[in-house]
Amino acid sequence: MTLFLRVALFTVAVPGTVAGLLPFLIVGDRAVAGGASRLVTRGFYRYTRNPMYVAVLALVMGWATLFGAAVLAGYAILLFMVFSLFIRLYEEPRLVREFGEEYSTYASQVGRWLPFRSRGRP
Repeated sequence: MTLFLRVALFTVAVPGTVAGLLPFLIVGDRAVAGGASRLVTRGFYRYTRNPMYVAVLALVMGWATLFGAAVLAGYAILLFMVFSLFIRLYEEPRLVREFGEEYSTYASQVGRWLPFRSRGRP
């Protein structure tokens, strides 16, 4: 088995199956428990509103640096633009509708991308 296939298997297929597919199959069509939808402002969300996107971008830029590959840096820029559009056009309006003033206050205190923009604890 090639190195790429082994890496793909253990970074996508195994965690995706163990932590995603199997729990979904176990619960079947059961409804989501009450109280599952709340605004998360702890952990990394205390410093940036989009820590998962920031992590993906940092990872891709790390690969670009490791390999000295400008094409990967370009890919990271493309990802940033796609993420930005998705966040501004879909995620943030949905969060405002769902959480109202709570999200607006959080957004005014915590930067969309950069942790040091935070002005206080939400």
